[in-house]
Amino acid sequence: MNNPEDEIKITNPKTSGNSGEITHQHYPNGESITTYKVAKNNEAMETDELRSKNEQISLVPIKKIDSIGDDQSISKLLESHYEIALFALSAGVWAWDKRQKQLYWNQKCFDITGLQEGLANPDHLYAITHPADKQRLKIMWSRITAADGYFDLEIRIILNGIIHWLKISGYYQKNDSSPDLVYGALVDITEEKEFQEKLLESRSLFQSVVDDQTELICRFDKYKILTFSNKAFRKFFNLSPGDEASLQLKSFFNKKDFISLTRALRRLSQDRTVVRFFQKRTIQNISYIRVQWTIRAFFNKEKSITGYQFVGRDVAEIELQRDALRKSENMFRLIAENSKDIISIQANDGTLEYISPSIQGLLGFIPSAVAGTKSYRWICPEDRPGTLHAMRQLTQFSQPQLIIFRTKNTDGQKIWFESMIQHEYNNKGEATGRTIAVTRNIQQRKEIEEEQKRVEEELKEANQTKDKFFTIIAHDLRSPFTSILGFSRLLNDEYNDFDDEDRKMMVQQILSSTETTYELLDNLLAWAKSQLGRNSFNPEDFYIESLIKENIQQANAQAMSKDITLLFESDELNIVFADINMTRVALRNLISNAIKYSYNGSEIKINTRLEDGFVAIDVRDNGVGMEQSVVETIFSLGNKGESTKGTANEKGTGLGLILVKEYVERNGGKIMVQSEEGKGSLFKFTIPLFSDKT
Repeated sequence: MNNPEDEIKITNPKTSGNSGEITHQHYPNGESITTYKVAKNNEAMETDELRSKNEQISLVPIKKIDSIGDDQSISKLLESHYEIALFALSAGVWAWDKRQKQLYWNQKCFDITGLQEGLANPDHLYAITHPADKQRLKIMWSRITAADGYFDLEIRIILNGIIHWLKISGYYQKNDSSPDLVYGALVDITEEKEFQEKLLESRSLFQSVVDDQTELICRFDKYKILTFSNKAFRKFFNLSPGDEASLQLKSFFNKKDFISLTRALRRLSQDRTVVRFFQKRTIQNISYIRVQWTIRAFFNKEKSITGYQFVGRDVAEIELQRDALRKSENMFRLIAENSKDIISIQANDGTLEYISPSIQGLLGFIPSAVAGTKSYRWICPEDRPGTLHAMRQLTQFSQPQLIIFRTKNTDGQKIWFESMIQHEYNNKGEATGRTIAVTRNIQQRKEIEEEQKRVEEELKEANQTKDKFFTIIAHDLRSPFTSILGFSRLLNDEYNDFDDEDRKMMVQQILSSTETTYELLDNLLAWAKSQLGRNSFNPEDFYIESLIKENIQQANAQAMSKDITLLFESDELNIVFADINMTRVALRNLISNAIKYSYNGSEIKINTRLEDGFVAIDVRDNGVGMEQSVVETIFSLGNKGESTKGTANEKGTGLGLILVKEYVERNGGKIMVQSEEGKGSLFKFTIPLFSDKT
């Protein structure tokens, strides 16, 4: 290669921190070589860009430009070659010789397009161009030498089934030595396009979001000219899309408001970028709306305002709602503070946020001491499961729930309450997550219900007693009379047919049946009087030992008939305070009962002792005894089955023991029984001792 006729050096503006230069050398044979030298780490790297494939710029030799020595030619050469080189290696470099229809590409162009290396022509590029862009590319290619100057075109190519965006740009300047030679660059701008699409999508989304806002949103430039507005703003001020141009800020406010607004804008600075302003706007001379504007200023680096953003809200309705809310709250507080019921508001986590003053009157607690606590704390533990179930039902079905529970007052007394709970809703009908409860004292109602249950049980028992009573009359009272009538007829009709011994036996049977019947009738009458409430209760003081001896003397005849000994020993005389007639009936029935179920020749022991202000009286026999199931129901008439017969087949009704229990309890005492089948029974009851207090 000949020595170069000239050498042009250009310092590379893109090498930061490295020394670099471009050298253009032109030879007499018409060849031109461009060399880029970079000094890095004190080592020189020289690359022949036109001959090395390792670098990204490699063109076939081109003819040199005539008159290269003059300044104008040098300037053109610099402009052409510097723009072509594009040392940013992401760009490919090409040259087009229209006369020879030859396209020269460097390695980067092949990399970008995916075409095989070698000489290229426009048809190769057409083959991979997107069908929609082929016609535009052909037109551009046919016109690139039609006029001097820069040109560029964006097209799409299909590479491995994927669309890529390319930017083909170049510069053409007609030259006498090479009139049909064009230089250019090829850049893959796919990422840039994708970014632009996302940006447009974001802008579109932003625009749609802003347009969908109910707030009035607009922007003004530093001269207070409208530059942007959303749909709500245009609708509020009755603007058409074409009306926005050149509208000034003052056209949206009356004179008085604009003066106030101007003062507010003067307060804006870099330390205070936001101010608020209220605008009152009349509608059809009838009503008005009140707009709250939030105004933000934007500043440049010189701290000068570049524009304003206005965001407005119609607060007239909000103020009306606030007034309504205040009235509603005042009404609620008035009702809550004057209600006898407890009104409370509970947060979602169970914390009591409000409790009405009525709690102090009902339970004795100060409202401030209850507010802030968990509601379940005030419910008795045994009633909490039902309360939790009701709360779950409220959450699931959103229907008011009724809770019945007990809570303690300041004295520790349990009181029954019922509470109607329901969700709290705002003025839009949306649940706030809080619960309102109206709680009422139902202690008196509960007591009435308990009394009603007791009365129902008593009525049920009275019914059973009535049935038993008629059974006694129908069976137990009739049987003795059958015996009496039978023996009486025999004696009356056939008296002479019987000897004295037979007649005596019949008379004894009549006497026994008559005594039994009399005892039964006496008990029936006494029981009937007690059921009707006609038994007068007349307590008095008397010696219990004297009454016991009296009853033993009356029962001796019955005991002697079975050769039974009645034993009673007591050296003390105890004065009791009770109804003497009721006590007499109780003693008589217990002693008679012991004789009935004792074996012939046995003993019955009666004794007394003192127990905590009472006299305890024991009646113990060694008779047949009872099963435990009989012991458990012995004092209940309604649960009785067939009465057990005595050891001499004596019949009983069980009515006597019922009278004993009723009379003992009426006098303030208690009765109990211990029995073992085959070994006998012990009946014990207590009677209050006489004292100065009684």
